[in-house]
Amino acid sequence: MIPLLKKIVPFGFRLARPNILFWTLPAMMILILFGTIAQKTIGTFTAQQEYFSSFFVLIGGILPFPGGATLLTIFFVNLLAKFLLRSEWSWAKAGTNLSHFGVILLVFGALLTALASREGYLLIPQGTSRNMVEDYHAKQMVIRKDGLPLLVVATQDLANGQKFNIQGTNLALTISTYCENCDLVWTDGSAKLTAAEPNPQDEKNRTGISFTLSGSASHDGPYLTFDKAPQPPVFEENGHSFQIALERETQELPFSIELKKFEQKLHPGTDMAKSYSSDVIVHDATGSWPATISMNQPLRYRGYTFYQSSFDLSDKTPATVLAVVQNRGRIFPYLASALIALGLLFHISLRLKRSLP
Repeated sequence: MIPLLKKIVPFGFRLARPNILFWTLPAMMILILFGTIAQKTIGTFTAQQEYFSSFFVLIGGILPFPGGATLLTIFFVNLLAKFLLRSEWSWAKAGTNLSHFGVILLVFGALLTALASREGYLLIPQGTSRNMVEDYHAKQMVIRKDGLPLLVVATQDLANGQKFNIQGTNLALTISTYCENCDLVWTDGSAKLTAAEPNPQDEKNRTGISFTLSGSASHDGPYLTFDKAPQPPVFEENGHSFQIALERETQELPFSIELKKFEQKLHPGTDMAKSYSSDVIVHDATGSWPATISMNQPLRYRGYTFYQSSFDLSDKTPATVLAVVQNRGRIFPYLASALIALGLLFHISLRLKRSLP
């Protein structure tokens, strides 16, 4: 296997040289330093996306620097090449090699998590069932015709002056103002969106657009809408209903969760929550079964993890808010740790065996 690898990858020994790791580790330290400092101004999520989950970043908006995904890839390739081409393949080194392979799996899991993990939330009123996860951060403009999506555009692709022709009609939508975080200001009895400083907590930003509708005899004029707007603009044209809304991106679960009971416990003499939990029923194609999700007891099922994140008691019917994480690399830290521990124990046992008379 090793001679074949040397022929297939003639530069393999170059990839396995330790000086690659020597330069990669300081670069990681620099990235972690500036990425951590940036969290104060741009927030944890944005810093994570720009510094640690990207292949390229401009530090301070000026200095080009490899992102976390690039550095982890280099780190992983270097470790893998060294493991395959420079390891001593003997029984005496079996424990060491097993531990090294565990480290490689750990780095691969970190890279997979950085590139493929998804986070969102599930809002479930008591007595109802939900299976649509809303993203904390990704938002989109949706134009619906008779309740069905006609056009979907990610908000990061929107810009002032942008024009969209609504398919099958003479209608056109021209964006007057787009703001990542908007203040809603009332002037002379009418509402207006003004740009505000982005909130470091990205999920609290109220993204919005002001737009002008043209091509309709009775509905031409200015409109506005924003994330979580209670009544997005709706109008009738040629016997069809059109709605223009800003929404968070959604992901459909392959199963649904029903909230049977939400329970909140308060600190004595206060209205401050001490703990809260949700008694739920998971409905899948294979059947249904109960579970309890509390602050320190998440639910893991089919690659998803559900955490008790928050609650909503503003309505007559209580609702639970579950944070939903889909992390395809979740198993790797456990597997890697087991291999590292097993390799160390095996290495120690071989050393002790050789030292015994």
